Amino acid sequence: MNVNANDLEFNKSEFQIIFSELDQLNTDPQASPTFDGMSGAFKFADEFPKHLINDENPPESLLLPCIGLLRSLWGYSQSLILGTPRSELEKIWNETIKYAPNWPGFQPKRCSPKMRETALRCVTESKYFSTALDDLNERISQRSRKQRKS
Repeated sequence: MNVNANDLEFNKSEFQIIFSELDQLNTDPQASPTFDGMSGAFKFADEFPKHLINDENPPESLLLPCIGLLRSLWGYSQSLILGTPRSELEKIWNETIKYAPNWPGFQPKRCSPKMRETALRCVTESKYFSTALDDLNERISQRSRKQRKS
């Protein structure tokens, strides 16, 4: 899902539900940052409403918009930490602060310059991830071309 902040309609009921879900999440003091390959940034396990994945009957219409929103938030947070704010994600960040101010990702220590080393590791990891995806894509393309020739 390619998320563009200008395409999101935050007044839609799905986003109001997502914002409510994010606002009600509890911060886990033991949570540690992990790399999210699709955003290229770090995330904490307590920043996502897990029931959207774990419930037997999850509201599927919320899953992709929630993931897209979170990846944008993680990307923007990292850009702030690195001192290079991504203007295309600023609207998402501001709207989420407005509607879900208690989201664990807004904790000052998670947006702090003290997270710079973690953010820099994610930048490096993102490069490896991107290269691995490119390599995989090339191998798939080669296999496909071979199959067409046969």
